[in-house]
Amino acid sequence: MYGAPVLVVLDEPDANLDAAGEVALLKTVQTLKQRPATVVLVTHTPRLVRGVDQVSVLQDGVLAEAGPRDAVLQRLVLPAQPSVRRQAG
Repeated sequence: MYGAPVLVVLDEPDANLDAAGEVALLKTVQTLKQRPATVVLVTHTPRLVRGVDQVSVLQDGVLAEAGPRDAVLQRLVLPAQPSVRRQAG
């Protein structure tokens, strides 16, 4: 990084990275967050999400989910189950 950017946008930064490159990318994101800088990370790779605080999910160009990483991931992995009525027997 040149200078001390306060906003960094990374669009698919993991494209063509090997495992070592992915580790270096995550370390760089952590370093930027400590400066502090805002990092916008656009990715289709779930592994990279572990390095972020907030997640926004776009579906067909529309914001489908947004919020703290763990809460959003839980909603995506465990969608609300329809309530099941028990019949009196």
